[in-house]
Amino acid sequence: MMSLSVIAKALNDGDLALAWIGALQLGLPELADGAAVNRMAAADRLLKYNFNPAEPRDSHGRWTTDGSAGADPQPQLVTQNVPSPATAQFDPPSHVHFSGWDKLSPKARIGLARTGDLYYEQTGGDLTVTSGKRTPQGQAQAMYDNLQRNSTPHYSNQAAFHQIVEAYNDAVATGAGQQGAVDAMTSVIEQQVSQGVYISAHLTGDAVDIRSRDMSDEEKDELEEAAISAGARVVIETNNIHLQF
Repeated sequence: MMSLSVIAKALNDGDLALAWIGALQLGLPELADGAAVNRMAAADRLLKYNFNPAEPRDSHGRWTTDGSAGADPQPQLVTQNVPSPATAQFDPPSHVHFSGWDKLSPKARIGLARTGDLYYEQTGGDLTVTSGKRTPQGQAQAMYDNLQRNSTPHYSNQAAFHQIVEAYNDAVATGAGQQGAVDAMTSVIEQQVSQGVYISAHLTGDAVDIRSRDMSDEEKDELEEAAISAGARVVIETNNIHLQF
């Protein structure tokens, strides 16, 4: 997890995307209302002006500078609605090709854009996303295809995974066919989602798959390094590289 010092350095360097990634990874709650935003902005201005609570005041109770009342007036606080990293909207990145950009979560958009920029800097190439946010049916189809190929990736929630595999096995045993199996698996995934269980980060828009079958080993390494720098968890798959933000 990024520290506040890393976020501060990113802001000082003008690297807004990296600063947003760090802010999201801190897991801080969103400010509840405009008043809270104003308080944070006021605190920021006080810090910038070397605010000292022990500084003497003049006869009117105003803070002074070096004990005198002749200090320059502080700038007035401008109140406005400032979007937080969790709610800000971002344009599609220049070096990532993906039609489902707007369906990704904010942190995935930030991380993916950063990954694309870093990868481009090192290789001069762009990234192609083959899968982003999925519906329960889309997730069921992806898992069905993997089960058919015997290439199912490891899922951290093994209990949820086995429930879906059981639905798949039952459908295959009864001769339900592909659509019947996918429908059965979809029902299980929908039930899990209703209980707050997500077998894959694709369901929440926090994961993408990057096409890697046409990449060299060096390019794959560069992508992995770029994604990790952008805060992603990386899983190497047969024809794709899975990034989870």
